[in-house]
Amino acid sequence: MFSCAYKYNLYFFTLIFLLVSCAEDDSSTSPLSIDVYVSDQSFIDAVKVSNNLQDETYLDGRIEFDSELYFGAKRIKRIDFSDYNDKDSKTISIIPEEVGGLNALIEFNFSGNQIDSINSSICDLIDPEDALLEKVNIDLSQNNLCDLSKVPSCLISEITFGSQSLDQNCSIAPDQDDYAFLTDLSFQNSIDIQLITDKTVWINYFSETDDVIIQRVQSLNLDNLNLSVLSNSIENLDSLTSLSISGNQLSELPYEISSLENLVYLDVSYNSLTELPSVIGSLNSLKELRINDNLLTKLRSQIGDLQSLEILKAGFNQITSISSNLSKLTGLSIFWVYQNNLSTVSVDLCPIVNSDVDINLSDNCFVAPCTTSPGPENIFTEDECMCSNNGDTYDEGSSICSDSDGSPSPTTSNNWLDPNFPSCFNFPIIDLTEQKDGCE
Repeated sequence: MFSCAYKYNLYFFTLIFLLVSCAEDDSSTSPLSIDVYVSDQSFIDAVKVSNNLQDETYLDGRIEFDSELYFGAKRIKRIDFSDYNDKDSKTISIIPEEVGGLNALIEFNFSGNQIDSINSSICDLIDPEDALLEKVNIDLSQNNLCDLSKVPSCLISEITFGSQSLDQNCSIAPDQDDYAFLTDLSFQNSIDIQLITDKTVWINYFSETDDVIIQRVQSLNLDNLNLSVLSNSIENLDSLTSLSISGNQLSELPYEISSLENLVYLDVSYNSLTELPSVIGSLNSLKELRINDNLLTKLRSQIGDLQSLEILKAGFNQITSISSNLSKLTGLSIFWVYQNNLSTVSVDLCPIVNSDVDINLSDNCFVAPCTTSPGPENIFTEDECMCSNNGDTYDEGSSICSDSDGSPSPTTSNNWLDPNFPSCFNFPIIDLTEQKDGCE
């Protein structure tokens, strides 16, 4: 009896021993816990502390580790903290300096948070030639990066501001001098300032003096607002690149327009301008000038100083002369002075004439020398004038040089013009056969 009890107890304790031993050895068959690389773990800890993040499960789910180990430890490969909002309604407002230690990182998304500054240590991930993180894979949009003094230089070009770009959630005030011009314009012309601001395009700049972002006027489209005065405070708009004030009642432009050193496009067509200010030649950046449909009597010499000018449209005025100084505009692609009162042009203007320039001088007063009757109907008469082409002579009625069947001759020239008329303006480079009625 004793022997059986002894054996039974021996078996029982042996079984317990084996079970305990197996339980202790179970760790040998479980997966090993792999540590996070020291600098990467330091970043994770710093993000938690600096942003008071308690929901570790939510945070860990936003981090992807590289499948390859680095000295037996895991490295962070991607971080997606976009629109971060854990169960405690916590978001990200601080990127700690430990971010500079994530040199295995290839993608970095912190968009849609409340970040207002970035430590310069992030540049350690971007600037080196062997860096894995490229700027195109950094997303910091929809944050509060409104002060460039708090953004490292390596990321300045990646940050844009304000509601127009829908990038940063910045509350930015307009430049006081720029806004003063808009209010002056509103007051002097008795129109609602909302009509003006609705036609204003702003651009955001960082003021190094005040370390803040400010809005500057970049473009104004003030067409058809019945403006009669353009305030001289326009001189403050030194960021203005485009100004369109077509279809108003302006009789003059202010002298202060000369301050618009960045102006590229100027449209003052359909107004009542009798002349352009002498300072017009100061607009060194101007590429397109539209002055058509005004009351101008000349294209003044200072226009020739606009060395960047490519397009000049001056049709439907009362222009009787073009300054020879415009010969310096050799970069023109369009030169339109149709529907004016020109009776001649200077040979000095020939440098602007070539096959690449669209020149339109139609409907002016270049009348034929053989008749005293102006207008296309009387340029030639059968009794007074003949047209000669390639040795052949043609009778002319109401049109210039036609073949015997009445069709225009392919060798038509402007030979009906005064012999002193510059030959560089001759057909087919420029067709002057259409001339206006009513020339004196």
